[in-house]
Amino acid sequence: MSKVWKTVSSTVVYSGRWLQLKHDEVILPNGSKGEYDYISKKDAILIIPEYKSKFILVKQYRYTIKKTLVEFPQGGWNKGESPADAAIRESEEELGLIPLNLRFLGRLDIAKGCSNQGMH
Repeated sequence: MSKVWKTVSSTVVYSGRWLQLKHDEVILPNGSKGEYDYISKKDAILIIPEYKSKFILVKQYRYTIKKTLVEFPQGGWNKGESPADAAIRESEEELGLIPLNLRFLGRLDIAKGCSNQGMH
């Protein structure tokens, strides 16, 4: 038996500036029909800056949870921009620093149960 869900149809329920809300009709691995709602959003960049053996964090207010958090710099990835270019731009915007060296660590699915957005 296949463990893959098959998408029968996908409808954009809402489309905003930063995201879309999608409603999919699916066929589950056991053959039954189902529905799945999720947020479709462009991938983003997360930077883990290190300077003199210490990590640099930023304070960022997150409206969705109404809290100010201490976190690694992160942000959007512009169309046509490479991950490296996006990391450099975000570092300059949020830290005022231009990194001397970059190392790609991979892609992290950050909310895989409710969004297809990844963090590079």
